[in-house]
Amino acid sequence: MNLSTFPNLRHLRVFEAVGRLQRLGLAAAEQNMTQPAATQAICKLEEQFGATLLTRSQNGSTLTEEGKMLAARLARFFDQINAALSEPLLPANRISVEQIRNRITSGHLCALAALAERAGIDKAAQALAISKPSFQRIVREAARILHRPICQRTAHGIVLTRFGTELSRHMKLATLEIEGAAEQIQSMSGPIQACIKIGIPQLGNSVFLGTVLSELMKKHGEIQLLVTERPKDVLLQELHFGTLDIIYGTLSETDIGNDFVEESLFRDPYCLVVRTGHPLTGAARISVGDLAKYKWIVPRVGSFRRGIYESLFARHARKPKTAIETTSLNIHLSLLQTSDYVTLMKHEEIMLHERLGTLITLPLPLRNLHGTVGITTRAGWHATQAQSHLLEIMREQAARMPPATPHAARRARMPRGDASI
Repeated sequence: MNLSTFPNLRHLRVFEAVGRLQRLGLAAAEQNMTQPAATQAICKLEEQFGATLLTRSQNGSTLTEEGKMLAARLARFFDQINAALSEPLLPANRISVEQIRNRITSGHLCALAALAERAGIDKAAQALAISKPSFQRIVREAARILHRPICQRTAHGIVLTRFGTELSRHMKLATLEIEGAAEQIQSMSGPIQACIKIGIPQLGNSVFLGTVLSELMKKHGEIQLLVTERPKDVLLQELHFGTLDIIYGTLSETDIGNDFVEESLFRDPYCLVVRTGHPLTGAARISVGDLAKYKWIVPRVGSFRRGIYESLFARHARKPKTAIETTSLNIHLSLLQTSDYVTLMKHEEIMLHERLGTLITLPLPLRNLHGTVGITTRAGWHATQAQSHLLEIMREQAARMPPATPHAARRARMPRGDASI
């Protein structure tokens, strides 16, 4: 939804009141509207959502199934707006916070939501298909209503204040509830038309995810999928701000706070990887000392995977001669397939290349070290029908997976005195 199609906030307020009070007249009075104006507001919403939202009788107004869907999303929509304005905004004896909420318009909400998703005023204005001066005017008007600065000028340009950042985040999450309602209502009368935004971490190559997405498209071909690869901390920020729906990949080894919910799907063991035909693949037994003779590709300092690498050589005087540090899966694969580098990867990351015969795992056990692969979502997030289908297929595919233990590791034997980690 954009600025021209987003429902009028006053119309949404009167619909919420009708659902709560079950009387159009009472809802109109609560919202300081005439009953004909309230009726017109409901009709406009029904036109925008393409469905009948309530039925009227002598006993009052009753929400239809579509109306109940919208009402459930509206409750969370207004929760986000209330959370955005929960801090005291004004000195005592001035206009109330409730009055401020009533002065916020759909234009203010959409502009602030665009700031949460787009870096900078220029891109946010483009996203709403309005001019930069018009966009700035809307934001300045919102700042006057809220009596708080939303943007500030710095040496790097105009940026959001701390209040503006949190305000725009809540407004973005609020708009997602309306978009979710529109999607669910539309799906009741036709094919599901939605876009699911999935984030995967770097070094996150996944045969599993490819299988899941292929299965989803077979069943629901109208769904659009947007998969982006970023560092994990960037993905979490995008999820927090509502620009991603789901993160798929190895779950965090540390606590990520109360803003996110993690669900495990399967365990993926770490293994040592080289190219097929690497000199180490011909050895009867491999020691850590043998590994130190070769160049390594390693992840960034501080990562869980880097910790495994460092632990592997912690008790050995001889360390690998050189190492390339990268989080790029493409660099990993290119170097592995064209040279004698060694690296540490999760089994699923190389499963396809193992099947193709280009990479192989070394017979050196890592004491069942594994990553837990799963999905990360926002706390309080409610999946739409399309998103629910994706999660359902993920869980079904995960339940069918055999234990993901590399063949070589199952048969590994260590030389005496050279313990595994």
